[in-house]
Amino acid sequence: LLLLILLLAVFPTIVFVYLEAHVTDLVAGQLRLYNAVDLFVMSVFYHIIFFLLQYEVFEKHARPKNSEVGIGSRAYTKSTRFLADVSSALYTIFQIGRAVHCAADAIHAYATEVRPHLAADVPPDML
Repeated sequence: LLLLILLLAVFPTIVFVYLEAHVTDLVAGQLRLYNAVDLFVMSVFYHIIFFLLQYEVFEKHARPKNSEVGIGSRAYTKSTRFLADVSSALYTIFQIGRAVHCAADAIHAYATEVRPHLAADVPPDML
């Protein structure tokens, strides 16, 4: 669990520091490398890490270990299932927010950095 949390903290930082250093690199002449990695690599990374975290926190410990009341009882399992569902909902909201952020950032970068002549058509409050 600690390794997953550490990976969640360190890997994105290293990736984005590298990408900030190469912010003008383009993929196929149309999309910044930053936006491509953010959308296609980091979204998959977050999906895998949050899936593993959810498994470690909820699924692994929710299985009945013995017939005693307490951990492993029906009430514990129901409450754990509820928290797992809440966790899944929050993760879904997180990924939707990331998708909107990635799309908006890609559009903004295309209009202002990849094709700077398009910046004249973008309202000043959007830049």
